[in-house]
Amino acid sequence: MVPEALACGLPVLSGLNGGSAQFLREAPLNKLVIQDPDDVNGFVAAAKELISRPEFYKQAVMAQALPDVAAWMNLENWWKRFGEITGL
Repeated sequence: MVPEALACGLPVLSGLNGGSAQFLREAPLNKLVIQDPDDVNGFVAAAKELISRPEFYKQAVMAQALPDVAAWMNLENWWKRFGEITGL
């Protein structure tokens, strides 16, 4: 779900799964990744950060994450990963 949301230009809060480690690894987007899934305070802090500057994070997604997601989801790259996983 992380890559799909980023492909739409939406900032996301995420744990260390679903593509967040790949697409949200650099500042400032890494502030939206909750390292420990049990860290309620960390989640609340990340949510407050996102809510306080939504346009800033949307622009960061567009500049940083969207190009990486677009390349990753490119049909040729998708088929390559599919072939690697399936052995076809």
